[in-house]
Amino acid sequence: MTEKYELIREIGHGSRAKVYLVRNTNTDEMLAMKSYPYVGQESRRELQVLKEIKSQGIPFLFDCIKEDGSMNIFMEYIPGKNLRQILQTKHVFTEKEVLSIGKKVLHIIQLFHAHSPQWIYGDLKPENIMITEKGEVYLIDFGSVMIDGEKHMDVHGTKAYHCETAGAMLPFRDTYALGLIMYEMLTGCSYQQGMLNGKADVRQLSGECQAIMKKAVRLNPQEGYKDAMNMLHDFDLWEKNMAEGRVSYHSKKRNDVIGDTCRFLMHGFLKPASQGMLILLVIVGLLFMKYEGYRYFMKEARYEETVETVTIYNKQIGNHYRLDVDSVRLEKEEQNAEETVEKDIYGRSIMRRK
Repeated sequence: MTEKYELIREIGHGSRAKVYLVRNTNTDEMLAMKSYPYVGQESRRELQVLKEIKSQGIPFLFDCIKEDGSMNIFMEYIPGKNLRQILQTKHVFTEKEVLSIGKKVLHIIQLFHAHSPQWIYGDLKPENIMITEKGEVYLIDFGSVMIDGEKHMDVHGTKAYHCETAGAMLPFRDTYALGLIMYEMLTGCSYQQGMLNGKADVRQLSGECQAIMKKAVRLNPQEGYKDAMNMLHDFDLWEKNMAEGRVSYHSKKRNDVIGDTCRFLMHGFLKPASQGMLILLVIVGLLFMKYEGYRYFMKEARYEETVETVTIYNKQIGNHYRLDVDSVRLEKEEQNAEETVEKDIYGRSIMRRK
């Protein structure tokens, strides 16, 4: 770090680098500094992408400083939240919101796929999609970008958002990841979770939306979208049909309001509500068990007190019997004593000594 930049605070970190908010002391401008502890494949690729792609949706490169074997890249600071942070509070997006954000992401990804030689972004996930308060969309973290023909390069990325069966160098890797992100935005849970437990319901979605997601997440790249331009074409048709009110639903009486409301209740409200209900049931069960234990203890205490009182009384009048839990049982003081058994006015057995 030089005197030109003042470190403010850390604003993010990953497995390979940390990101800090810094201030340019000459211009008083706030920048983002990505600090790599080494100069390697990821840092060189990030710097290359920022140098060659200058477009909306890609942070602008300001400076790069290499020192002591590390690399600090200074770029445009994007104020806002990443999509993961928004998902944690919003839970479920409407189809219109997904359409708008998805198209903006595709326009950025298209810059990579149209590059010569062709680039693959390689690590598309909610954490790498920044959304400003004005609704602008940016991609960040370009250390996993791959270039066609570089077969020797290590393949990075997040496992949950790429297809194991697909070739690492195919643009399909990016469109597949966007399909998973759409699913997560529309249902409130990840695609893997939805497939495993069946909780992610997409029946409320329009046929156009379902068709795009299903094609995007095909395991065979030949059956999916070959690149961002191909997927963007279907997004444009979806947007056109939505604007003209011609989106199709497989069930009758489906519309955006009903569909979005049902999905919010199912995933944005019902999930935390069910968790709260489960906790409440556990608390009620524990209180009930404690209450039943207290009742049993008091019942035993009253019974013992009754037995003791009756036993003392009957010893005083020469009668020898005691109360028992199940029935009246005779209690003999001596096995060889001569006794007679009589019935009292209540029908209880009484031992009397001769």
